[in-house]
Amino acid sequence: MPEKRVSRHSVSNGPADAQRGIDVVIEVDTPGHTATIAETRPEYVACFEATPWTSKANQPPAGQLRFANGTVQEFAAGLFEALSGVVSSKYVGTGGDEINVECMVRDHFLSLHLYVSRRLVALMQDGR
Repeated sequence: MPEKRVSRHSVSNGPADAQRGIDVVIEVDTPGHTATIAETRPEYVACFEATPWTSKANQPPAGQLRFANGTVQEFAAGLFEALSGVVSSKYVGTGGDEINVECMVRDHFLSLHLYVSRRLVALMQDGR
């Protein structure tokens, strides 16, 4: 819905609180609450629109970033880097508190990436 979109200009110049010395911090709650990313990058989101959402998300709509995937990590890093210059605050909120474990273990791609990552770490620790 275009009427709900916010431009970089309106955010960086608009908040009256910033004019009064209040630190305005942008937050993108990740890896949960990222279902909307699936509209343009469906391969980045696990459990998109899963039903019933109560078993795949902490709040609707269901969908969380496949954070174990390197491409998704680069995307998220780029997103936060782009947001870091929008307001004058030196902080950007990343969330991180609503990982849905059921979604994580049931999503084939996410669980595969986690398994491979865990195996690589184990191999490096063993010196093999």
